[in-house]
Amino acid sequence: MKTKEFIEKVEGLESYSVVIDRGYAKICNRRKDINFAEVSMHQTNYLEVSSFNYKLIKLCLEYAETPIVEREEVKKYTVVLPDPERAATIIALAKIEKFIIIGVEEIGHPLPNNYHLTEAEIKRNHEYLWQFAKEVEAE
Repeated sequence: MKTKEFIEKVEGLESYSVVIDRGYAKICNRRKDINFAEVSMHQTNYLEVSSFNYKLIKLCLEYAETPIVEREEVKKYTVVLPDPERAATIIALAKIEKFIIIGVEEIGHPLPNNYHLTEAEIKRNHEYLWQFAKEVEAE
């Protein structure tokens, strides 16, 4: 379970709030004066619960069992290559199945999702193009 999803689900329950503090997701009441649970953000299977709310306990267990690398969204980037001779198109790295290719798109249109690449995908064969990478805005 992603951290963002965990926080949204906990705060969707009645009267709970999540506070991130010193590497822990602390589940409190809305006034933040009573702690009901703590889940480690940097260690799996670490959880302290003092609540009897089954839904809250179940959410905390699911998040605590999620591997650390699966908790955060992977950042995506676009790599648009400079080409002063092209006025109406842009050249950018794109992913087709498992291959990274050079694609051409019209200027003024948002790049399709296959142009959103991870850092590892870019650097695997095109590390020299990393200098042109721009992070994709979260949707």
